[in-house]
Amino acid sequence: MIEWLHQLQEMLQSVEKLVIVSVASVKGSTPREPGARMLVSASEVKNTIGGGHLEYKAIQLARNMLSQDLSSDLQRFSLGASLGQCCGGVATLFFEVVTDKSEWLKDARQFMIFDQNFVQVIPLSNYAKSPRLIVSNSCIKPDSLVESQKNVGPLVNIARHMLNDSEVTSIKRVGDNDYVFDPVRSPDFNLFLFGAGHVGEAVIKYLAELPCQVTWVDTRDDQLPEISPCNVSVITTDTPQAVIDDAPAGSYFLVMTHDHSLDQQLAESILKRDDFNYFGLIGSLTKRKKFEHRLSLRGINAAQLSRMICPIGISGIYSKRPAAIALAVVAELVQCYEKTVNGLQGSFRHSNNKENIKL
Repeated sequence: MIEWLHQLQEMLQSVEKLVIVSVASVKGSTPREPGARMLVSASEVKNTIGGGHLEYKAIQLARNMLSQDLSSDLQRFSLGASLGQCCGGVATLFFEVVTDKSEWLKDARQFMIFDQNFVQVIPLSNYAKSPRLIVSNSCIKPDSLVESQKNVGPLVNIARHMLNDSEVTSIKRVGDNDYVFDPVRSPDFNLFLFGAGHVGEAVIKYLAELPCQVTWVDTRDDQLPEISPCNVSVITTDTPQAVIDDAPAGSYFLVMTHDHSLDQQLAESILKRDDFNYFGLIGSLTKRKKFEHRLSLRGINAAQLSRMICPIGISGIYSKRPAAIALAVVAELVQCYEKTVNGLQGSFRHSNNKENIKL
């Protein structure tokens, strides 16, 4: 699920129109990266482009657009000179009014249904009369634009190159016109959380605000909530190992169930995979040593066991309150994810020997 599109659809159920404020390009130090976006209605704001005076001015401009019946705008902000922010860089913001009848939104919904990443190609000149392209690796929308204009080829090539090279949002000149090329991707941070106890519930609250997709699993029928954040899917199952088997490569696993024997079974299933990015097991060093012994008897070798993080959580947080444990664990997850996406070398190893969780 692409969170901002989900939020956009929710907001449009209660308002006639709103403004998407996107960071189209940056130069130097800025509070948010290209592609960050904020949704602004007359009475509500969702997400953030970095806070501070920049965001305050952006909200003002967005609401002025709503009251003046404007369709789009592009504004360049010098954060130091004009806004007095310490960042000192330059941020270019793209403002776009959206209604539930916006044609591109209908196309975007189709891509969401099939979980396809795509690039929006948004013309900056003659915006109102020049419809955008939405380009995936296998499809181009709208069909009518592709059929009627032969010059979309270069735009499609650039868009697909950006998708395949993981490029971020930017403004590019193609021919005589400028375009915002805006990749829209589903999160590649896929976390599988086993256990719906107090710590698991606290972990979910933090993850609800992060760009990740969470599968929350428990074997007990009455533990998982009926309503969960939009980036969380819940599964009640007697065979949680099957969820592990079906998880995509590069997944993140966090095991914190109510049952130590189940924890061990899940740990074995995870460690037999060689394609995960993170595996954290709640517990003390004592629990780790017991699991290492038991799992080694079941054929898990030392190299595989070294990838099991237990105890979990960043160092320096000793509280045993569920919210504090969850904070330390989510911080560790984000550290691991950032290291992975930035291509840093070396394995992610847990070096903290504190017995922070006595289970």
